[in-house]
Amino acid sequence: MKTDMNPEAVTARLKKTSELRRLCISLGGDRLRKKLGNTETLPDRMQQPPDRKKLRQD
Repeated sequence: MKTDMNPEAVTARLKKTSELRRLCISLGGDRLRKKLGNTETLPDRMQQPPDRKKLRQD
């Protein structure tokens, strides 16, 4: 199966993914929002810099 990679198709897939993510987070409730680290709004991981110490595995 080939995946359509034209700009419009990619944009549509990204929008659908974002909508599904928001739905999953809203269904997860306060516990999930707290776990993701943002209780005021739905979290956007692009706005939160990653904790490099936690990602690093020596």
